[in-house]
Parts: sequence; structure tokens; C-alpha cells
Amino acid sequence: MRTDELMGAMGASIAHAGPEWALALAAIGGAIWAAKNVWLPWTEQRSELARQAQEARIALEAKREERKARESESRDKHDEEQNRLTGQWLSAYERGTQVQEQTNVLLAGFDARMGALEAALDESKDRSRGMASEVHDLHSRLIPAEGRGDGHREMGAGRAREGR
Repeated sequence: MRTDELMGAMGASIAHAGPEWALALAAIGGAIWAAKNVWLPWTEQRSELARQAQEARIALEAKREERKARESESRDKHDEEQNRLTGQWLSAYERGTQVQEQTNVLLAGFDARMGALEAALDESKDRSRGMASEVHDLHSRLIPAEGRGDGHREMGAGRAREGR
């Protein structure tokens, strides 16, 4: 019964206090109702949104890490391929250098042979000139000059006269 007495005493005191107390109690009741029905769901909704945002950040970070891992793997593959191609290029360059060196040796030998052949050809020309001079001397001694003012005779003409 005490609650009934307490409630009765409160009701009597509010009735004697006037409308200000009733308005104050209504404002307090409205605040409690708003806290219970508006503010608490709003804070729960905010905490749910914060939790979802945190989950989204975690998922985004996981995707970012996956992308970084793929990019790193791609870079590693690219670097490996680049190293392999560089190795092939260096190998081809070394082979080309070796071929160039061998070609240079062959060309040096060819130049030496060409020099020797040119010297032999020059010597042969000199001998041929000498032999031509000797043949000319023999020809001019053996066949007297006939009919030509320059002291030479045409071989075909001389024979033709002799054969007549």
C-alpha cells in the first residue's frame, strides 16, 4: 500500500502546485520517451553504421593488399622477363662481337693476301714490260723496217708482200 499512498501524495501535491509542475513532469516524461524511442535507436543506428564503415574499410584494405600482391607478382614477372631478355641480348651481343672479331681476322688475312697478290701482279707487269721490250728489240733486229717512216713494219703487211 505504500505505493498507493505515495502516488496519492504525489498527485495531491501536483494538483496543489499548479500547472507548471504538470508541464515540467510532461516535459520530463516526453524527454524519457524521446530518449527511449528516438535517441536510443538513433545511437544504435549510428553504431551500426560505424561498424559497417569499419567492415568496409577492412574489406577495402584487404582488396588493396590483394591488388598490391598482384602488382608485386606482376612486377616480379616483368623483372624476370626483362632479365631473361637482357641475358639473351648480351649473349647475342657477345656472339656478334666474336663474329666481328673473326671477320676482322679474316679480313686482315684477306688484306695481306690482296697486298701480296698486288705486289705479284705489279712484279708480273714489270716482267711483262721487260719481256715486251726484249721482244720488240728482237723483232726490230730480226725484221728490218720496210716502208714505214717510223722504223716499224706491220707484220701482216710484210708477210703479204713476201707471199706474192
